[in-house]
Amino acid sequence: MQAHLMRLSFGFWFLSASISAATLAGPVPGQRLIVQGELSPVTLSEVLPPVKTFRVHFTVLRANPDAGWEIAWLIEELTGQPRWYWHQRFGVLQLDRSSAESIANAPAVLAEHRGAVRPLAIPPPYLPAVALEPGSRFRMGRLSYSVEATEKLAGRRVVRIVGQTQLAQRETMWVDPQSRIVVRRQRRVFLGQGVPHRLTLEVVAERRLGDKQLAELRDLIDQLDDLRADQPYDQRRAVPPVANPATRDGLSTVAAALAAGGDGFEAELRLLVTALREQKDAETQQRRVAELARAAVGRPAPELELRDLKGETFRLSDLKGKVVVLHFWEYGGERIEAPYGEVGYLDYLQRKLRDKPVVILGVAVHPGLSQPARRHRTIRQIASFVRFMNLSYPVLLDTSNAIERFGDPRQTKARLPLYVVVDRTGKVAGYHVGPWSNSPDVGLAELAELIDELLAE
Repeated sequence: MQAHLMRLSFGFWFLSASISAATLAGPVPGQRLIVQGELSPVTLSEVLPPVKTFRVHFTVLRANPDAGWEIAWLIEELTGQPRWYWHQRFGVLQLDRSSAESIANAPAVLAEHRGAVRPLAIPPPYLPAVALEPGSRFRMGRLSYSVEATEKLAGRRVVRIVGQTQLAQRETMWVDPQSRIVVRRQRRVFLGQGVPHRLTLEVVAERRLGDKQLAELRDLIDQLDDLRADQPYDQRRAVPPVANPATRDGLSTVAAALAAGGDGFEAELRLLVTALREQKDAETQQRRVAELARAAVGRPAPELELRDLKGETFRLSDLKGKVVVLHFWEYGGERIEAPYGEVGYLDYLQRKLRDKPVVILGVAVHPGLSQPARRHRTIRQIASFVRFMNLSYPVLLDTSNAIERFGDPRQTKARLPLYVVVDRTGKVAGYHVGPWSNSPDVGLAELAELIDELLAE
């Protein structure tokens, strides 16, 4: 099976040395558990309505007495943004029977707080063979757990287990002592700078796939993994995966075969339908972006007259004779979100070319700039970001939707940044949507190459 794009490893299953690996209980092949999840902000007095709801389907593919368990997972994101592209909505995790230390390729959902996006790990609903008598204690990962009491949950006998750090309680699990399924889990998580949320996970359905269905599911996962490998997607980039008609055709073939295969694969079929829709949307978006680029490149750049953070006015017409790079972006919000590293590379390029007839201008197109009630606060955020990044190039404030004169890619549902490169005669020579390819070794090599070509003309 091809290597998965999402490589998340979490210490969910690190146990104290007193637990023998040979005694670990485990799921059986064909077992499917559907886990309903929700993420809700928490205040000092109440739990607020969920900002994200989802389902995760766990199906045991294989069980090896020596190696452990191979479990396929599939995520259905029901409400809330942002969401994974189809590439990150399925995978296969390994529960290592011999060491019980970690989970590779664990599922995760995307969570957002104040513009910063982070993956939130979803632990599988299985518990190793720890003692479950009230008063028993054990350790998993960074938490110490204690078995509190036996209770009933939805008519099912469970044991309540509390996990905590040295400072506070972080998690409660309700576990079926016979099957060792974690029937319900509540975990306290933090987004952004210490903003508490409650992650609730509850098993809402259990079933057993027959041998034929299990074999079909294994084959489906392999085919999806091959299709995903044919269309790589870097989740750090804020743009859709490259539309690939061959991948779309392959997905159509798999979807048709799956639809004819009978029941038991409803979630997998929905995933494929979503994937096909995303493929079509990506193709449409890329076609429309290409149309914007064709309409802009080779024509005189429209006049641009904007002020920077110091109040100084910049006119594009005053910069004739120089190569000008306009970088349209929000320039505000959480500082850990990509492509902030690219802004650093852009600043490096500005410093490197400071003795040449090249001008790099950032253009902040933050939505708050067009709202009088938010404008002052937005400008403070932009200024804070510029100071934090120590940017040497000016950042202008687009308070009049100047980006529309160049062709706003957001009309196609594409995400910024937008780079517009203007040659020394005042004509648009480059129109690029999304981050450039970059690396610590070469920086923004493609952009630098385009600038060199224009300087040589």
